[in-house]
Amino acid sequence: MKSDESMEIEVVCNADDSTKFLDTLHFVIKEGMDVDVALSARGVGSTVYSKDNLEDIHFGTLYTHRS
Repeated sequence: MKSDESMEIEVVCNADDSTKFLDTLHFVIKEGMDVDVALSARGVGSTVYSKDNLEDIHFGTLYTHRS
């Protein structure tokens, strides 16, 4: 690959929480300059949270997308 060529790379993210994710993808280029690419993603849904001790609650099997 020549220094003036470009290439597309697909980056897949599994944002498993409803918060914003930030990271940096670092490419090490053989015989060239390294490249840093800033990545950001935001998950969907809602985070499961309880202020009570969950060991005292026996839910059985429940899924977060159901009431």
